[in-house]
Amino acid sequence: MVNYNNLREMQVNILGKFCNMGVVTSQHWSKVFLVIKDRMFRIYLSEWDYENRPDEVMFEAPLDREFCASPWKRKEYEEVVGHKQAEYCFYLEHIGTLGTTKLFKIGTEDIQQAESIMRCIELNTRNRTNSF
Repeated sequence: MVNYNNLREMQVNILGKFCNMGVVTSQHWSKVFLVIKDRMFRIYLSEWDYENRPDEVMFEAPLDREFCASPWKRKEYEEVVGHKQAEYCFYLEHIGTLGTTKLFKIGTEDIQQAESIMRCIELNTRNRTNSF
């Protein structure tokens, strides 16, 4: 399910990898459900979990002025579908006093979906446009 609400809110199935201290720690992609709503970035195990257990969040971050989406890169991964497939990947990043830290890696095979997620993150952060 993909739900875009003026690109300020989003609910979409994506591939994800977790990061710790700015380094990707997941060895394999996980199919997860991303929800961006009320200036929060949340990752759920599945759409069902979001609908039936909304308090069981796998990862969440407030989308304030210290967060942003990195530029996307196109990479080929075999682990996702068993054969090489291009994925458009980017990170949710935190901009701190000591530099930028990667928090979560997002992957999708659809460039338009990647750019929509990036724009949604941008529209929700306070250091971007405030013209809601």
